[in-house]
Amino acid sequence: MRISFLLFTLLLSPAAFAANAAPLSAAMPNGAVGYVEINGLGQRLIQLRDSAYYADALDSPQFKQAMKQPQYKQYSAGRKIAEAYLGMNLWTAADKLFGEIALGVYPKADVKQPDLAVMIRVTDPAAWAHVRERLEPLITLAKEKVKRETRGELELLTLDGKDGKAFIALHKNWIAAASTAALLDQSIAGLRGDAKATVAQNPAFKKMERDMGAKHFVRAWTDLGYFRKLAGKRFSLPEKYDDGFVSLMFSGIIELAMQSDYIGLTLDADKTGLKLAAGIEGDPKTLGEKFGWFFSKPGTPGTRDVPTVPGLMGGLSIHRNLGGWYGKR
Repeated sequence: MRISFLLFTLLLSPAAFAANAAPLSAAMPNGAVGYVEINGLGQRLIQLRDSAYYADALDSPQFKQAMKQPQYKQYSAGRKIAEAYLGMNLWTAADKLFGEIALGVYPKADVKQPDLAVMIRVTDPAAWAHVRERLEPLITLAKEKVKRETRGELELLTLDGKDGKAFIALHKNWIAAASTAALLDQSIAGLRGDAKATVAQNPAFKKMERDMGAKHFVRAWTDLGYFRKLAGKRFSLPEKYDDGFVSLMFSGIIELAMQSDYIGLTLDADKTGLKLAAGIEGDPKTLGEKFGWFFSKPGTPGTRDVPTVPGLMGGLSIHRNLGGWYGKR
């Protein structure tokens, strides 16, 4: 669903991370088949701004060439307008406002496009109040396409666009948005702590947290059990792969994923760089010798690091028993 400029502005405007609050997975309505959570985005953007990598990028010939392009000039003009409207530069806005953000994806029967729910928790009410004051004229100007309603401490907005409706709830401490009114009501209940069932209670999600941990800069989860019911036990994939590259690089992981209830991804960032991890449930031993060549044995060095040589920009290091692969593929 394409989101209008007004909805895009509303969703990206708040929040700093609330360290003492439960993660948004404990508020996101159950029934999601996909979930993404970002924590402390503003802090990470400030780290990027102050990093040597960013300084080098700004000084690179490629960036200087990009600055001459019309698209960059349009972006620069739009940024200045946004900063003037908000009364602060975008780095400051990110530092003060961007925090814990979550997205839930919900299947819809007989419809290819899923329902979506977005939550943003605000920990700086004063900053969020300032942004809401700035957004007020935009909402007023869009009154023909925006229906407003007050329900206690909530301000409810219904946006009517070409691609359908979007439903938004504004609270002094959080924002919720959804593609249906029912999903928004469930999201509101979750953020108030009144939800009957949430993503955090999903057995497959709990397995991912157990295996990969709960505290990450970014984490994403997919319910493989749901897709297995739709596509069959093997997800309509063959037992033998004709493509040698796919077989060598992914076949063992794919076979193990057949038994898993989830796929998880996490991303963490610190002064040493970014750390991306992917996880699935399962024990390689259960696959037998047919795929034993794919996995390194516990207690052995396994995959070694890419050799650090002068001028290294990146690389890939994998463990594979080529003899076992060729004989058993």
